[in-house]
Amino acid sequence: MEQIVLEARAKLNLSLDIVGRRKDGYHLLEMVMQSISLSDRITIQKADTLSLSCDKAGIPLDESNIAIKAAKAFFSALGTSFGAKIHVEKRIPSEAGMGGGSADGAAVLYGLNLLYGAGFSLLALQQIGLSVGADVPFCLQGGTAFVSGIGEQIKPLPPLSDVFFAVVKPKEGVSTKLAFSRFDHLCHPSHPNTQAVISALCRKDLPAFCKETGNVLEEAAALPQVEEIKKRLLEYGAMGAWMTGSGSAVFGLFSKEETARTALRHFSGERYLCTPKNEGIAVLS
Repeated sequence: MEQIVLEARAKLNLSLDIVGRRKDGYHLLEMVMQSISLSDRITIQKADTLSLSCDKAGIPLDESNIAIKAAKAFFSALGTSFGAKIHVEKRIPSEAGMGGGSADGAAVLYGLNLLYGAGFSLLALQQIGLSVGADVPFCLQGGTAFVSGIGEQIKPLPPLSDVFFAVVKPKEGVSTKLAFSRFDHLCHPSHPNTQAVISALCRKDLPAFCKETGNVLEEAAALPQVEEIKKRLLEYGAMGAWMTGSGSAVFGLFSKEETARTALRHFSGERYLCTPKNEGIAVLS
């Protein structure tokens, strides 16, 4: 095998809470995460050196890109100096809270493992991935899951099905680092009831899920557009609407595809109709 093509799934935070902080400064999280149909396409070829290209302008192609970080971490763990030519067809929006960079990094780890026959287990790849991005371990596994710690503790949940997500991305993005910094200065942030969220999902009780879930970073994002989009999605029939991750994308949960499609027609700019997926990485060829 000289080349591999993969789909790297975006993610939504169905629920996001911050429950503490480690001595090293990392925030301790409790999240319910979901892989969705929106994805980047990653092509990886064997090469003597490491390089990255992208079909979208403005994406950094140096060592600040998680795809490059992941490749370097992989080869370091393998103990070799192999290379790879990586090309990203970018569909997941940046600074959206949808894990685009982490998904790419996860796909690179997954693809290199197959391409070079390294034989790393999923757990081993997740441990490598955690060193380059907190969402990479989940993006490797995908599906519906309870994720805690700093992103390394992943417990699969019953698959979410028969729902549709209308995702709207405001023009303005949010820096993850800035959002967490702002959270640290909030006096009384609104926390979701994570265990009640998980219980509702396991019972497939969507009304209860919508009542209990939330994103503790919404207030920290401090974007008026987020509240406006949430309000409009609810007016157009969403059962609930929330920001994902550190923002700025907002998603509405719908029980019917046509209602979700109709809602999206009322928005301009970046918008997506997505469905849940039970995998984080898919091999295309």
